[in-house]
Amino acid sequence: MEKSKDIEPHFVLSQHDILDSLRLLLDRSSLSYPVKDYCGTALKVLAILYTDLAYGTGTKLLLRKEFDVFFKLLPAVYYNNRELISIDTLTKNIKKCIETNELATIG
Repeated sequence: MEKSKDIEPHFVLSQHDILDSLRLLLDRSSLSYPVKDYCGTALKVLAILYTDLAYGTGTKLLLRKEFDVFFKLLPAVYYNNRELISIDTLTKNIKKCIETNELATIG
């Protein structure tokens, strides 16, 4: 019987590290300040949602005032039901904002 090769461990970043790296790149970009701020907040929301998915921590952090302006820019259904926003929707919003260098919301 043939011996299987040992798989070498690969360097894997946690989602938290990836989101922090994206925030750093965003801050250093030439995007407008409102786009940087919006996308930076969206990345914080993503971090909260990913943490909830992984550890069941809940999404109560999204009720903080620091997220009010962000959720006001999204369709009204998300303002009072912030936990309903999907990771896919946030990702599409970030992508559209970066592509256009304008605040854009996809509901």
